[in-house]
Amino acid sequence: MSSACNNRTRRLRNAGVTSLEFGIVAATFMVLVIGCMDLGRYYIIEHSLRAFTSEAARAALANASLSASGAAMNTQASLSSLTSIVPFLDPSQLTLSITQNSYSTTTPITITVTATYQFTAFSPVWAALTGTITDSAQITY
Repeated sequence: MSSACNNRTRRLRNAGVTSLEFGIVAATFMVLVIGCMDLGRYYIIEHSLRAFTSEAARAALANASLSASGAAMNTQASLSSLTSIVPFLDPSQLTLSITQNSYSTTTPITITVTATYQFTAFSPVWAALTGTITDSAQITY
């Protein structure tokens, strides 16, 4: 009788241990999963910004109205047409600057395209990633 009573007492003492362990492991696992998703989102936005910048540089080379000689242009029209190729970027967080040096016989024409994106991390695990992502492309001809 004492062994049956002893087993029952042991089970009662360990009753909530499994639930407590599950809670600790599940919380840690969820923070890790959300952090990995956030890191993946950062890299996909960085890659999309790189693709956006190179496409904007190609468009500026092909269309002379996108780049002004010697100064940055207002590029809202070109920005709206180029954002369709990068579905992961929010156009309201995106800025585009296209500049072109003035023509001279001794130096080639250079078009510089700079795009910036304001990234905000979802999880506090990757809070250091929150900030501005900048990419630049330069075409000389």
